[in-house]
Amino acid sequence: MRVLGIWDGHDAGACIVEDGEIKVAINEERLTRKKLDIRFPVNSIYACLKYLGLKPSDISIVASCGSQFSRVLSRALPFLEDEFYKFRRRLVSKPKFEKFKRVIKYEITRIGSNTALKKITEHQLRKKLKKIGFENPKIYVVDHHLAHAASAIFTSGFEK
Repeated sequence: MRVLGIWDGHDAGACIVEDGEIKVAINEERLTRKKLDIRFPVNSIYACLKYLGLKPSDISIVASCGSQFSRVLSRALPFLEDEFYKFRRRLVSKPKFEKFKRVIKYEITRIGSNTALKKITEHQLRKKLKKIGFENPKIYVVDHHLAHAASAIFTSGFEK
């Protein structure tokens, strides 16, 4: 079983896990030369597939995280994320109402996930994956913080 793991937020990237073993992983910034790239990791997905000589149809499952309201909103309105990225990387001058925008951004990030947001996330991901050749992948959306914990556990080398 091959699983394509993707993250499409800050520091975007992709990996392919086969039978529980990480075969390849790469962050989008390594391919776009855009530090902490935040876009959907198309280049990373293609690079992972190419490295293993696979096609999208060779992938059994696509796993992603981030179904909290802020991620759903960013996927629907990418200009919001672009604006924040440029500000965060100091590529633009401070925007008007900077403090207010910062407060709003962090309050929005506090809105967690729920069943409806997971379904919307699945729809958003399916649409983006279809554009790059994935016909009807089985998609699993996991909790963002659980994904962090799992990556630490499964790469630790410990049996327990």
